[in-house]
Amino acid sequence: MISLDPDLKQKLLCCEDLPSLPQLALELLNELEKTEPDEAYLVELFKSDLAIATRVLKVANSPLYGFVRQIPTIEEAVRLLGLKKCTLISLSFYVIQATKKPYPTGFDFTHFFQRGLFSATAAMVLGKDLALDVDLDSLFLCGLIQDIGVLVLACVDQASYTQAVQPIYPD
Repeated sequence: MISLDPDLKQKLLCCEDLPSLPQLALELLNELEKTEPDEAYLVELFKSDLAIATRVLKVANSPLYGFVRQIPTIEEAVRLLGLKKCTLISLSFYVIQATKKPYPTGFDFTHFFQRGLFSATAAMVLGKDLALDVDLDSLFLCGLIQDIGVLVLACVDQASYTQAVQPIYPD
């Protein structure tokens, strides 16, 4: 069993410095947790943020889904993609936006989040192609947060993070 330094353990337990989701993202998640989410309310939330609305429409019109015609509205995108998928698209966008904030030196947040999105998309596509009996949105989420421990360590203890990655990335 791996022994964890008590000081580091305390920092990890008290971690409050991770990137946080904006209010809109929290509202999306809260609504989705309900037994019967209000689709009209969620559509209004998606439409209330121009960047999110644009992202949802861009994904709905991407070759990944292969719709034969243009999807012109958020309502139609939500109907075709589903509430969970549109919410995941929105949350992914917020994760990417988090890379624009100042974070500890030596941690490449852009690479971290790009890797997460790549892994999330790959997991979903593989799940679909292999016809796995698993919720594809769950695969996406797992890929997106697979390295959350790395993010936590970089935010709470820069020295420990640097020491951990030094053998892997000596420069």
